[in-house]
Amino acid sequence: MQPRLDQNATAMQARLAGATATGRSADGLVTIVVGGLGDVRAVRVEPRALDLEDVTALEAAFAEALRSAFEAGRRLVLDTMMAAALERASAT
Repeated sequence: MQPRLDQNATAMQARLAGATATGRSADGLVTIVVGGLGDVRAVRVEPRALDLEDVTALEAAFAEALRSAFEAGRRLVLDTMMAAALERASAT
């Protein structure tokens, strides 16, 4: 039974490694893309963000985008796990 579990875990990890989730700040200044395994893949900052005189607003935008990206990543992992479980259930 162990080899089958290892095979399933490897397949799940491969799916997640190729997946991405995106989060944005509400003001649209910052976009962050994370991988399905939790790695940050890209950070995009709108040029108008550089005109902000209040650095606190930009910091808040980064924090909001990061929270949003990781929440989207969490949903991606759960959806991937659910899909894999359904595939296994229908194969038996």
